[in-house]
Amino acid sequence: MDKHDTKKENQPMVSWRGYEYEYREKTRDWYWALVIVSIAVAIAAIIFQNYLFAVLIIVSAFSVAVHSYQPPEEKEFRIDERGIKIGKKLYTYQNIESFWINDKMQPPQLFFKLKRPILPLIIIPIGTANSEKIKEILFNNLHEEEHAVPISESIMDFLGF
Repeated sequence: MDKHDTKKENQPMVSWRGYEYEYREKTRDWYWALVIVSIAVAIAAIIFQNYLFAVLIIVSAFSVAVHSYQPPEEKEFRIDERGIKIGKKLYTYQNIESFWINDKMQPPQLFFKLKRPILPLIIIPIGTANSEKIKEILFNNLHEEEHAVPISESIMDFLGF
């Protein structure tokens, strides 16, 4: 074992496997509701002579239907000295503004806010991982700040996503 292997062994690290989000199987009625609402909005767009918006609604509805049918892939989550890794994507500490662990949710969730204007908040389930160890590692590298569940996330949850 060389000097670099020893250094890596002494670094704090937590890893676990899980899904990025909870999958809920959609019923036939859910898909019918999606079709009816999409067609109604597209017809309204056509009445207002906004043809591009009508096309966008139909394409978006198709995309949502395809995405909602596929269950999420199991991914590896890892927090170490470099940052937070989700699958193959690494979010380095330099690109993360703050974090928050919400132990009151089931399953507990890790919120981290990126230093970017579009989709800055990422929420991942902690599952059975040691939340205290995660908090310890992140606290040494990031600022802890309470984050609330965004309204868009609440709407998506209500709609069955």
